[in-house]
Amino acid sequence: MNTLTNELKEKAKKLNKTIILPETEDERVLQATEKIINEGIAKIALVGNEKEIKERAAKIGVSLESAIFYNPDSCATIDAMSELLKKRREKRE
Repeated sequence: MNTLTNELKEKAKKLNKTIILPETEDERVLQATEKIINEGIAKIALVGNEKEIKERAAKIGVSLESAIFYNPDSCATIDAMSELLKKRREKRE
């Protein structure tokens, strides 16, 4: 099992993709963000208020260094990104 996990991590590193995570209220998401960034598996974009997210992360001792932040209240491209995600999900169904 560990070998499979390592293989998947290595493939993900080579793809150099960005994962967008909207559930930033969940401590597990912030912890996973730190781990993924530290291991160089992918870039992480968090959706929400950057200041609030960083405050939550600091409270639980999580570093979000190099994370990307998209605030839906001020991000000019958030609607276009949402529409793209919706279309991709529709293709999977």
